[in-house]
Amino acid sequence: MTPDQVVNELLHQRHASGYSQRELAKRAGIHYTTVGYIETKLNAPNLETLLKLITALNLTPSQFFKEIEDASVYNRTGSQTSPSSP
Repeated sequence: MTPDQVVNELLHQRHASGYSQRELAKRAGIHYTTVGYIETKLNAPNLETLLKLITALNLTPSQFFKEIEDASVYNRTGSQTSPSSP
């Protein structure tokens, strides 16, 4: 799992939830620019911020990371890809 995969999943889940960056930031208790910096890969989230964002997306960490794992085996179009090595 790469940092890019984590950010891509955050972005995917935010869009799927219908939240704006501001809405997600408010739900997570962080500044909205932090979400923008993370999504544009200017800053990587620390563990605390990542957990706040995952929770604000109504996911558990297990669900979130399983989505990343599943997306690495099956791309978003449904075709199977090779799993990346850990």
